[in-house]
Amino acid sequence: MRLLARKNTTAPAGCDDLRARASRQAADDIALLQCTAGGDRTAFAQLCRRLQHPLFGYLMIVAGDRAAAEELLGETWIEIWRQAARFDGRVAVNVWAFSLAQHRVIRRHSRAFGDPALPHMSPAATDAPAIQNAEHRAILNLTYHQEFSVREIAEILGVSPPIVRVRMSQARQCIKTGASPT
Repeated sequence: MRLLARKNTTAPAGCDDLRARASRQAADDIALLQCTAGGDRTAFAQLCRRLQHPLFGYLMIVAGDRAAAEELLGETWIEIWRQAARFDGRVAVNVWAFSLAQHRVIRRHSRAFGDPALPHMSPAATDAPAIQNAEHRAILNLTYHQEFSVREIAEILGVSPPIVRVRMSQARQCIKTGASPT
């Protein structure tokens, strides 16, 4: 009888350091948000610096142009300042901030078009020309650029994880075939 070799389940060198650094950053983000809730503008500025690039990149993808993304980012900062005391720690601070940004996008689109769904914008507004649906672009961005998990993306978009998986599959299919989403 041949014994199966057991797979090495230890993490590669350096993974523990990365996990520890990520854990410290998450703790720092929570501390910054708590200070922000207490009115500390310096802590708020530091939190904004940490989140600015990923949030702006995401808003560029879903808004489609720089001016709209900048305006939405400003509205998101205001919302973070106002809502900081309500943060309950169920999700990471960056997931919570992306969720607030997403709500700003939906609110703006709803006001403009009377439709709470994300807009279908021209392909020129994105790196993936086949992806016209802004929600599909958002899911691709949150997955591959922001590196959020399916659960975190579901929290940001306000949908269930299976819905995220289905929409991710649809977006990938659009990329493969070059067809517009259904």
